[in-house]
Amino acid sequence: GLPPGDSISLISYDGVVRIYDLTYEGAGRARVLSGQESPSKEQLNELGASGASLVSEVPAAAANFAAIVAALRPPVRDMARKRCKLRCLGPAVEVAVAIAGGCASHRQRSGGVSPPGGSGQVVVCLSAEPSVGPGA
Repeated sequence: GLPPGDSISLISYDGVVRIYDLTYEGAGRARVLSGQESPSKEQLNELGASGASLVSEVPAAAANFAAIVAALRPPVRDMARKRCKLRCLGPAVEVAVAIAGGCASHRQRSGGVSPPGGSGQVVVCLSAEPSVGPGA
């Protein structure tokens, strides 16, 4: 497991990028950004100023993280009832890197330790190549 002082975030993607608030109990709550293009600086600033907790310490977020991951299902197209092939990996990674960098900057200001280069870590899981947005 992760050390108790570490922080985590959860982002999922298909045709859109979902950034989950891991402190919201009872159900997953997510901010949604388009997967068709790179997020703008304005969108990232709005995301950071939204009041949602984009990064949470492991002990506080563990149960919600597990519940959200367990509830994730492949999206289904209504007409063909086939798995949706939309994967906007590029914009999802851009959002994750922005959040990880912001998290590391916060740790540096608060006296914590930041990885070399001033950025956090991003772990990417995917089942196939990106199909929409930058990087497709």
